[in-house]
Amino acid sequence: MFDKESYSIAVKNDDKESIGVFVGELFSAFKVPIHRVASSILKSTGLAEDVVQNVFVDILKNPACLVGVNNIAAYLMSAAEHNALHIKEDLLRGASLESDVEYEDPQPDESDYLLRLMDTVLDEEEKVICMLRYGSGLKANEIAKLLGIGANSVYGKAHRGLAKLKKEAKKHVH
Repeated sequence: MFDKESYSIAVKNDDKESIGVFVGELFSAFKVPIHRVASSILKSTGLAEDVVQNVFVDILKNPACLVGVNNIAAYLMSAAEHNALHIKEDLLRGASLESDVEYEDPQPDESDYLLRLMDTVLDEEEKVICMLRYGSGLKANEIAKLLGIGANSVYGKAHRGLAKLKKEAKKHVH
C-alpha cells in the first residue's frame, strides 16, 4: 500500500508522477470511507463527493502535508470531517456554494453534538475508528485493513471510544 518513505522521497524530489501514483493509491483505499463520513455529516451524496475531491485535491496542491504524518487514515478522516463541517457551517450561514449539486439545507442536529463530543473526549485513533465503525458502517475487518491494525484492536478501541462517549454524554443529559 502506501510507502511513507518512498512518498517522502518523491515529495523531496518534486516527482509529480510518483506523487500522483501515491495519491491515487490513497484515493482508491479511502474514497468510500471519506464519502461515508461526509455523507453522515452533510446528508447529501453530492456534497460528500465534493468533500472527497477536496481532500485529495488539497493533498495534490500541497503534497508535503503528508510527509511525517504517522497515521494517514486518521489524517484523511480528520480532513474529511473538517471539510464537511466547514461546508455545513457555510450552508447554515446561508453562504452559496459554487456547485450544481442539489442539496437540502442541513440543520444542526445531534450529529453535530456527537462530532464535537468526539473531538473533546476521544484520542485521534479512537475518533477515526468510531467514525468509520458507527458513522460510516464499516466492519471491523475493513477498518483494520485501512488502518493497518488488527481487527481485535479495532473492536477494543471502538468499544472503549463508545463507552467514553456514553459516559460524557450522560453528564450533559438533565
